[in-house]
Amino acid sequence: MSQRIEIVYTDLKILQQELETLFPGEKTTVITRLGRFYIDAPRMITNEELNDIHAKITAHYQSQDSPGAI
Repeated sequence: MSQRIEIVYTDLKILQQELETLFPGEKTTVITRLGRFYIDAPRMITNEELNDIHAKITAHYQSQDSPGAI
C-alpha cells in the first residue's frame, strides 16, 4: 500500500529503522521525489505512528545540537 507522507527534515536512515520496527520482517520501501517521501508498506501508517517517527527524528537532531554532542 503506497502512502505519501509530509515530514520536514526527515532523516531517511531513521525513517527506515522506524519502518522496520513497525513492520518487522516485512518489505517496506521509501522513495523520495521533490522533497516528498513515498512509503510502500503492508498497511497505511497512522497519524499517531507518523507523529512518533517525527518525534524520534526531532529528538535525534536535538541531541546532536546539544553541548558536548559529537
